[in-house]
Amino acid sequence: MMSYIDLPANQAVHSARKLILRLGFVLISLAMFFYFSGVAQALVIYQNNNTYTKTEPDSSTYYTAFTDTFTPSFSVNNVYFTYGVKGYNTATVKVRIYINGALVADSIHSGLANNVWAPQSVNITNFWNAGSTYSLEVKYTRGNYYAAPYSVALRNFLIYDPDPPDTTPPTLQARNPAPNVYFQNAPLNVAVTYSDPSGIAFTGYCLTVDPTCEPFTAFNNGTTIDSLTYDNNPGAAGWNLCTRARDNAGNWSTTVCGHYVRRLATPTNLSATLSGYQNVNLQWTDNSNEENGYYVRRSTDGGNTYPIIATLGANATSWLHSNASCGNSTYKVEVFKTSADSVMSVASNSVTTCQDIIAPMVLSLNALTPTSSAPVITFTASDTGGSNIAYYQVYRTSDTSYPTGWTNVSGNITSTSWTDNGAGAGIWWYGLHVVDSAGNCIDENGVHCGGVSTDSLDPRTPVSPVRVIKDITNPSILLIPSQGTYACSATNPLYVFGYGWDTGSPTSPPVTVRYTVNTGTPTCSSGLLSLPGITATTTVKAIACDGAGDLYL
Repeated sequence: MMSYIDLPANQAVHSARKLILRLGFVLISLAMFFYFSGVAQALVIYQNNNTYTKTEPDSSTYYTAFTDTFTPSFSVNNVYFTYGVKGYNTATVKVRIYINGALVADSIHSGLANNVWAPQSVNITNFWNAGSTYSLEVKYTRGNYYAAPYSVALRNFLIYDPDPPDTTPPTLQARNPAPNVYFQNAPLNVAVTYSDPSGIAFTGYCLTVDPTCEPFTAFNNGTTIDSLTYDNNPGAAGWNLCTRARDNAGNWSTTVCGHYVRRLATPTNLSATLSGYQNVNLQWTDNSNEENGYYVRRSTDGGNTYPIIATLGANATSWLHSNASCGNSTYKVEVFKTSADSVMSVASNSVTTCQDIIAPMVLSLNALTPTSSAPVITFTASDTGGSNIAYYQVYRTSDTSYPTGWTNVSGNITSTSWTDNGAGAGIWWYGLHVVDSAGNCIDENGVHCGGVSTDSLDPRTPVSPVRVIKDITNPSILLIPSQGTYACSATNPLYVFGYGWDTGSPTSPPVTVRYTVNTGTPTCSSGLLSLPGITATTTVKAIACDGAGDLYL
């Protein structure tokens, strides 16, 4: 807390005499200083009226008189340090003063009268900040002596600021956000900061719709005013926020007012994209946190009018306009708290409905393999773009590790199966193109082959081409041992087996051999797969069957 020493200039000498009588020369230097400077008042920073004595000190050693701390209530860079000093049988006393451990004064007081107090004054120009705490240490020792006993003593310490009191009012440093702007979302926090060399004692504000306001409510300097909420928003008139401050010297600043008008936050980043033949997907950024909902508006007349086509709840950020009428249009979204308080976005990009921007999708592609007859290719597909599937195209190429050189062998067909009567014996690959009425084409691998080059269904799951073996060559069979007469018995049976092979479809499933014993003829689906040991005269028939259904008996 600050204290003052009042010394009117025309009474300085008389005041100094009173001080000499009461305090024993402690404040002579202070009074004389005020007398010559004409200053009417000084601010006390630190005061200590104790007496400290050191008997028979070693002249080479500095002894600590005392240590203490002080906290200036104002910033200062020019102070005076006064104290009383005396020595017994000592003509010289040495004094050192430390602030925060740093030596700021190193004085030698000589010519002292024996055991008589003498006032001293030291000027210190260090800069000290208001509110900061500083450590103070005073050390002393003797300079010389005539005869023992000898001692040194200090008393009545005073640090004061000789400058006149602060008469400058506080200065408004910042208001954040600045006034005269719209603010969005509630509550609005307004930071108001004042500065003053002697410190701010009081900062106040008032809030009203009127141009000026009273009374002022106190709040801490540098904090925020958070009363500008939506619920007590005065509407289009907005708030009038006034502030003022008082410094520690009692100076008041002028009242400063600013206008703040509350509005909902405008939605941004509105985009419109086709999501089907007659569907439009709208997306935007919700920047408000206190709305009741959104209006969706659409213009089909080049932006002249935007009638409401949907009402959405709070915090909405997207909406799908299904079955939108065909044609070119733009959209807007409007955030609202009440019907009288709404903010509309800028218009979206233009979008044209009834355009098929999604290619079909191949769902399956199959064929029986191996086969001895003409390959039959079956398939299924779907179309969600809106224009429907127009036709299919079956493609074929010969067998390679990486099929290339595809040829459209079916032409444009509408059936979901096709028989390849032109395929000869061998191995063939079949692929499929599906084309919709808008000309969008997709193949079995999910690759676009016409129309749009990409769409919302990408990447598709590939179905892959189908590989077909057409085999018209009968397999061969060899019985081991061959037909003949052999000795056999129950204890020495004869074992017969058949070996089948096929040259028509070498990569088809293995050739199967089936048998009958004594009666009947085997088929590819009936008969024994192996023979028991033969112990008597026996008739064995065997056939070889390949994967295409060809057989040899």
